[in-house]
Amino acid sequence: MLRAAWAIRRAGGLPSGGATYGLSGGPRCLAATLLLVLVGGSWLAGAALSQTAAVIDREYAIKAAFLYQFSNYIDWPESAFESGGQEFVIGLYQSNALEPTLKKIAATKKVGGRSIRLVVLNTPAEASECHMLFVPQSVSGDQLSAIHQDGKSTVLMVGESDDFIAQGGHIQFFIENNKVRFAFHSKLANNSELKVSSKLLALAKIIDAPPRSDNASSQSEEKQ
Repeated sequence: MLRAAWAIRRAGGLPSGGATYGLSGGPRCLAATLLLVLVGGSWLAGAALSQTAAVIDREYAIKAAFLYQFSNYIDWPESAFESGGQEFVIGLYQSNALEPTLKKIAATKKVGGRSIRLVVLNTPAEASECHMLFVPQSVSGDQLSAIHQDGKSTVLMVGESDDFIAQGGHIQFFIENNKVRFAFHSKLANNSELKVSSKLLALAKIIDAPPRSDNASSQSEEKQ
């Protein structure tokens, strides 16, 4: 069961009063506010696009905004950075639809006082260079396994494929009732290096998944 929902309708634009939960616990939706600032103008310019294309654009803009909000409610250890001035690196595995919005975020926002650098990766070995990595649904199971093997324990892995958590990922986007939602692997809640805010955990669906070596593609079980 979902213990709470942080969601935005991806059809029909942003809700006028329907953002149900913000990370502060009130009715504000942080992602909605961020999107209005960053991409409101581009939505108006794209009004002539087909409804299907517009829905897809909004979905990925919302996911990009979520990535930024995750970074503000998860603490990385100092050992994850080479120096106090090192940038916070968000990686995209291969160029994908999140890139335009994330470029705007990287140009104007910071994470823990650090500038954001957006990088596009082409090989699994590059995963260790990131602090957060988004893996699109188009990535194959073999590639996904290689990414998990090459990534460091301090790389937050976020994806959107149906079995992303079962494959060992940390956070998985999914669509429910025409809304973008997210699930956390239970291991992230207990991670000794990445410290997740209880406010963020309260908004997520928590999933237990068996180790990849046991059965990477088995059905994940929701934690009660």
